[in-house]
Amino acid sequence: MMSILIRPFKIQDYPAINVVGNAAYPEYRLTLEKECLMDEQRDPNNHFARWVAELRGRIVGVGQYNQTASLHHEGEFWIDVYAHPDYEGQGIAAALYRNVLQALHLLNPLLMRTNIRESMTQSLRYLKTRGFQEQWRRANGWGNEVLGYERRSVLIGMVKHFDQQCPEAPHAMPQVIAV
Repeated sequence: MMSILIRPFKIQDYPAINVVGNAAYPEYRLTLEKECLMDEQRDPNNHFARWVAELRGRIVGVGQYNQTASLHHEGEFWIDVYAHPDYEGQGIAAALYRNVLQALHLLNPLLMRTNIRESMTQSLRYLKTRGFQEQWRRANGWGNEVLGYERRSVLIGMVKHFDQQCPEAPHAMPQVIAV
């Protein structure tokens, strides 16, 4: 069993998250400068948060939620969670996903959206078992189908829940999770 540290993103993490993102999505490679610029240009009125997963001091995964200019309806969010391919299947992305859900819980989410490549079969199964449903698909120009998935919240009593693992109380971060 290994322990990973899930903690909030820091400015000095940009080089590491750039490496992880480019490894996870090689057809969408970003320069470090472009990644930083995209964050600098983010609308401060839209919700955004990012975390990293560390294993033995190395960043191996990223999880985040945000709202975009085209999706600025209160309660609607894009999520993005991924691990470096060398660490897939070890529970890292799942731990980041739970962390994102816990943080989103405080914002009373109504809808989560994400994109995924059709070839990412393990991640696709993970989304489907958590209630995400395909809403659209398109070719990405690199021979892969990109799928758009959504998940709506379920009202249970007066509390909105996305996941049975999402506690009603906010959690303390950073946190160490054994996977």
